[in-house]
Amino acid sequence: MGWRERMSRLTDKKVKSITTPGREPDGNNLYLNVSRTLRKSWTCRVRVSGGPRRDIGLGAYPAVSLKEARQKRDAVALDAANGRDPLAERKAAEAEKARLKSMTFEKAALACFEMKQAEWKNGKHQDQWINTLTTYAFPNIGHMPVTNIEARHIVECLQPIWLTKMETAKRTRQRISTVMRWAKAMGYLNGENPAALEGNLEYLLPVQKRKVVHHPAMPFEQLPEFWDELSPIQTVSADALRFLILTAGRTGEVRKATWDEIDFDNALWSLSEARMKASKPHRVPLGPEALNILLRRHQLSSGNYIFEGQKANKPISDMAMLALLRKRFPHINAVPHGFRSTFRDWAENRGHAQRAVEYCLAHTVKNRVEAAYQRDDLLKIRANIM
Repeated sequence: MGWRERMSRLTDKKVKSITTPGREPDGNNLYLNVSRTLRKSWTCRVRVSGGPRRDIGLGAYPAVSLKEARQKRDAVALDAANGRDPLAERKAAEAEKARLKSMTFEKAALACFEMKQAEWKNGKHQDQWINTLTTYAFPNIGHMPVTNIEARHIVECLQPIWLTKMETAKRTRQRISTVMRWAKAMGYLNGENPAALEGNLEYLLPVQKRKVVHHPAMPFEQLPEFWDELSPIQTVSADALRFLILTAGRTGEVRKATWDEIDFDNALWSLSEARMKASKPHRVPLGPEALNILLRRHQLSSGNYIFEGQKANKPISDMAMLALLRKRFPHINAVPHGFRSTFRDWAENRGHAQRAVEYCLAHTVKNRVEAAYQRDDLLKIRANIM
């Protein structure tokens, strides 16, 4: 740098004293810009890979001092010499910031919900999934970009219901967590999942003291007497309840049973994985009384559902069997699902093998190693139990 350039370089005192709009050089392509309103800012001029010269802003004065402006100018010049385009990178960074800001939690939740609908087996669960988020998450974090959401924001959603509606709070947290995992997979979230429980929310929320509530079930010793009381009732709901008791099936499995699942020749009811809670195919051996119920329903059926409701080609409602119990047997403290527990108690008291009983109930083996060796569904043994 020559003496003329050194003489023309800016000083802190000179920068402060300039009151004329214009452009003041500092040398080495650094300039102080003074606007008509006397706002001052820094720019430097660079050329990247032989392209045209361009001005790049370095910040406003006095937030960026003369010394800092020179340091920024040197860094930009070094980047340009190495072929990097600081302006293009800045625009890309701003575009990425805008992209992240545009993905609010509500938008992410709706997109995640749309993607996951194919996994669910019934519309009721779909409605519950999005409704919990609409009720408990959207008011607090629905408008927030997912990248800005922290654990404390999740706590604000959950705290009002954490100890009063524990199951709802649990599911809400799980669904918020699912949305955040989707956002991370889609590139809208960096870092840890703020809705994770372990090592995170467990330290910000009190411990939930849960009471295990089992479905009311009838003692198996009372079942013969109940069966005699149920026998005179010849309705579709009564037949469905009898079939549920005889097969140890779940309510949804029974009421949505179809004729194409029944093999009369082999006395077998075969359910696809889409119909099962564990998403695995299940075969149910049918005893003589279960077959008699099916033969009676076959004479009365006009569609594909075995237990038809009042609407054509629709099954009975999910409350039909429960309504029957409450209306006709108000003295009995039991629900349809509880008969699975009745079956299990009866089977264990009769000395049937535990593994076979678990297969009758379509329970999965939780131990993966043990499950890998248990490939036979013990159909012949289960046929004897039934």
